[in-house]
Amino acid sequence: MHPYIALVPGHGARVRDGRPTHDPGASCIGRDSEGRPETYIEDDRVRTLAPRLASRLIAAGLGCGIYDAAGPSPASDPGRSYRHRCLSGVAAANAQGFTSCLVLHLHLNAGGGNYAAAIHHPGEASTPRWAAAIETALAAVPGIKRRREQSTVAAFPRADGLVQAAWAAGRSHPSVRVHAIVLEPAFLDQPDHWRHLSDGGLDVLADAITAGLVAGLELR
Repeated sequence: MHPYIALVPGHGARVRDGRPTHDPGASCIGRDSEGRPETYIEDDRVRTLAPRLASRLIAAGLGCGIYDAAGPSPASDPGRSYRHRCLSGVAAANAQGFTSCLVLHLHLNAGGGNYAAAIHHPGEASTPRWAAAIETALAAVPGIKRRREQSTVAAFPRADGLVQAAWAAGRSHPSVRVHAIVLEPAFLDQPDHWRHLSDGGLDVLADAITAGLVAGLELR
């Protein structure tokens, strides 16, 4: 049985010390398809991508849902809102009778790179294969390259907290084996990627991510 896919968009709304706040993530002033300035904000772009990706995964026969409710995140524990979202996804997998769940954190990179990164823990069974398949599919998208090395939490240490948030959620539902990938399919500040950050361009990313997961899960 394939895993349930819990999509967790990054950044966005949260509740800090009992008050609603907002974390937009990274941002960049890029160019649209007509060459006009356009502001790309991480939390907005991943929340536009998430429903498009979910619809494609469901059409491919995968159980899938989006988990984005704001959770408590006091200043002393900024990761709590992610654990809240992960827990909602794992609980949904458990309620639907799935024995495994892949928490797919959706983010966008910054720093001028040109590759896609499906970041995972190298010691976790199956997840490296799924991550490699996603990166291969995204590398077929014009302008997006593939990293020479595996995209592990050792190379992206800030992603480790998101992986740990998913695993912590799994401890609340021991009948569900939880896996985690932190997906950064493009760079906000890479001009070669701006075409894929527009509303239409995000469809291309959603298609590629779906193709990668289908191949990695060996559903064909």
